[in-house]
Amino acid sequence: MSKLIMPPLIVVMLFATVRNPFAMRLLTSPFVLLIGRSSYSIYLWQQLATSHFEGLAPYWSILFVMLAIVWGVVSFRYLEYPLIQWVKHSLRKTAAPSLEPSV
Repeated sequence: MSKLIMPPLIVVMLFATVRNPFAMRLLTSPFVLLIGRSSYSIYLWQQLATSHFEGLAPYWSILFVMLAIVWGVVSFRYLEYPLIQWVKHSLRKTAAPSLEPSV
């Protein structure tokens, strides 16, 4: 039953959010945008943070997830984003036609 209810409920919530100025300010805040841009890096690091560790107290899982979020943002900012920019620059450089006449 929930498989039938959830998709329309999500659509209703999405439309309600778009019309709510507070929700729009929250969703477009710099912090939320940073988390959104870093989400794939956070996803990758949380794989390590949420793997099964024998004998650890539950608060360690919370700490590991928080560290995964922080490390995901840091690795996006200082590793992934510069590499993306480098690739874009390299592709522009190689794809641009030469303006110098061939000799």
